[in-house]
Amino acid sequence: MKRRFALMLLLLSIGMLVACDNTTITFTVSVPGQITVGDTFMITVEDDDQAPIDATDIDVTIKTGQGLITINGLSAEAIEAGDVVLTVTVTIGEQSSSQDFSFTIMEPEIIYGIPEPESGRYMIEADVIDDGTNRLLTYVTNTESGVEDNVIALRIGQNSMSDGYVYGDEIVAITPSADGWDQFIGGPSVVKGNFSYQGMNYQLLMAYQGTSSTQDNAYSIGLAVAQFPQGPWTKVGTEPVLAYDSGIYGESYAGHYAPSLVNLDHDGVIRLFYTWADAYGHFTYFVDFDASDLDQIDLSGFAMMPINGNLSSGEDVTMIPNADLAYDSTTNTFYAIKDYSPTPSREPMVATRIELAWILEEELYTAIPGLGWRSLRLYDMFDTPDTLYERLYAGSIVSDMFGHVIDPDRIEIIYNVSDLEADNTDHIFSQKLLTFIFEQ
Repeated sequence: MKRRFALMLLLLSIGMLVACDNTTITFTVSVPGQITVGDTFMITVEDDDQAPIDATDIDVTIKTGQGLITINGLSAEAIEAGDVVLTVTVTIGEQSSSQDFSFTIMEPEIIYGIPEPESGRYMIEADVIDDGTNRLLTYVTNTESGVEDNVIALRIGQNSMSDGYVYGDEIVAITPSADGWDQFIGGPSVVKGNFSYQGMNYQLLMAYQGTSSTQDNAYSIGLAVAQFPQGPWTKVGTEPVLAYDSGIYGESYAGHYAPSLVNLDHDGVIRLFYTWADAYGHFTYFVDFDASDLDQIDLSGFAMMPINGNLSSGEDVTMIPNADLAYDSTTNTFYAIKDYSPTPSREPMVATRIELAWILEEELYTAIPGLGWRSLRLYDMFDTPDTLYERLYAGSIVSDMFGHVIDPDRIEIIYNVSDLEADNTDHIFSQKLLTFIFEQ
């Protein structure tokens, strides 16, 4: 992010000039000792009374360091690291005086790990896929500080060996429509594969939730495609691929949300998991479809995930809300990280814990109950740094590019935390991402 400096009275260079009335005038130039690549600053020049000298009387040129910095009038921007010398010339009438000043441009500090949102912004509902060298971190954020104006954004992370991942600049991938079904959006999930849409081939498919309801409910699920993470991302059609019928199932419920994609065959056969929330609760369902031709999407019938086993719940009926899933094709097993139910009554109304579990794939295709879900770990506030966060929710399994488990003995989970409203009236903008490592 670019920063602006007001450079005041460092008195690093003093020139002398004589005006037409033979009055001697001194001038000062304010400069920093060092700046960082990407920084911008204004060059200010003042007379002996600390009054600004008119910009039309000032000329700034690069004496040494061409290419390291750019000058536009009195504005400077650091481009590359190195030492720079600028010459400032003040001319009044026929008299002029010049002074040189120097400074060092430093490389920006390398920040490893998941970025923290800036003040007034949030990062929520993350999805991470990893090809072994780079990661694609997709999440929901707001574009204007202090305003809840959700967009779906992403960052590319490069593996820096033992130091972790270094994430690049934020790229906005999907924005809400002005008057369509997805005027409010969230919950992205991305997989790699071979997809075709309107005569173009793409290698990335995203599912996301959207609604036209200002009440933040009645969500449906749509798709978007891109050839590269940087985009452009193209929405598939003008209607959701999986529409929630609020007329049948109720207008006041969350609907279809939290999509989670798995590319079953590393090509185009997609399984779309999602949470179905209506009057009966929050449960995970799934549909299958061939995404190789997105102009002709033929969804399978939907199926509800089993709820038996030893999952933690808090309800008479075990619910599986806000789940993210990853597939282990070696053992034909699905792993899931889900929110705990029920939703707490205090703001924010999000889960206080998340749970990692697994189930055999064959149990998804039969009405005969098997062993069901096997819980691996329940995480609560005592697992957060310094037991600081009572709220932890919206977990996501870091998978490979196709939504498959990277290593079942070492599963990384990205999850959300938030301050409580009682502690922070701006708790909405305290939401950020943290990570767990589960090892068997």
